[in-house]
Formats: sequence, C-alpha cells, structure tokens
Amino acid sequence: NYGNSTSARTSAFDSNVTSGNLIWVTVGAFGATANTATISDTLSTVYTQVPQFLPTGMGNSRLFCWHGKAPSTGANTITITPVATAYLTIGLHEYSGVSTITPLDAYTMALGTGTAADAGTVPVPRTGSVDTVLAAFTHGSGIVSTTAGTGFTRRIDQTDGSSFSALTTEEQTSVASAIATPLT
Repeated sequence: NYGNSTSARTSAFDSNVTSGNLIWVTVGAFGATANTATISDTLSTVYTQVPQFLPTGMGNSRLFCWHGKAPSTGANTITITPVATAYLTIGLHEYSGVSTITPLDAYTMALGTGTAADAGTVPVPRTGSVDTVLAAFTHGSGIVSTTAGTGFTRRIDQTDGSSFSALTTEEQTSVASAIATPLT
C-alpha cells in the first residue's frame, strides 16, 4: 500500500490473520522530518519496533520494522502514523510456526548509494529447527533494481519509481547456513 504524502496510512491484510501467528510490518517512509512513527491495528496487536538505522547521508528515506503476535483471528488493518507528513509504503507479512516470543535473533542495516541495493550479509544464529530471514529495503525516489538473494523469495516489490517511499521485502526460511545474503 503506497500513495501520496500523508499524516497516516492504513493497509489491510488480504485475508484473516490467525491468532498466535507472527506479524511483521515493514514501512518505507520518505519525508524531511519523518524520523519516528507509531503503529496500531484493528486486532490491538502489541508491536515491538526494530531499532532504527539513521546514518548521515541517508537523506529523507527511512525504514521502519515492527513485529507482534496476533492476539486473535480475524481481519486486520494496520495504521502507520509518522511524526510528520510523509510518503509511506507498507508491507505486511504473517508467519506461522516461528517464535512469537523472541522472533528477532539478529539484524543488520546498511546504507548505500547508486541504483542497486546491497544489504550485505546477515549473521543468522540458529535458535530452532526453522529460522526465517526477512530482508527489507527502501529508497527515496527513482527506479532501483533489486534481485532476490540466493534462496530468498520476494514478497513485496514496489520499486518502480511511482512512490517516494519504495519498498522491497524478501524472505528465506529454514536457513541452513550461518550467513544469509539478501537483496543484491
């Protein structure tokens, strides 16, 4: 879900979410002062935000990520409210069979320039029989080329330049190695 600059944007899951499943929400934001945002949904999910990466040289682009355990089964609409008006693109993900208590074992963030994304490598500590790596990328404008990393499946690809807050996400499950390289 993406569109013009706004003070809040909503996005609904395509189908009902299932109680106990893990919900991941990724948001690409573009706006001069959109450094923080809040999240809420129609199921009253309690979300935890992944720490942000705000280096100098990032311009007006921001990437927000949250995770939470679905408290009940049903239709779910997410609302993202930035601290200031911004362009927002929302990516919704639901996972079953993964930890909802400690779903984030590790994360890495990188800053790049040019027309191709490179997230680098992500150390993946093995904490169970099934691990999931979710990669998210945003950029401020123009057309950016992304190619799914080896073994990754693209979930969201809004990189056609029609939005100032383009967003790409991809995932890999049952990670067998200790290193994953998404989004090259």
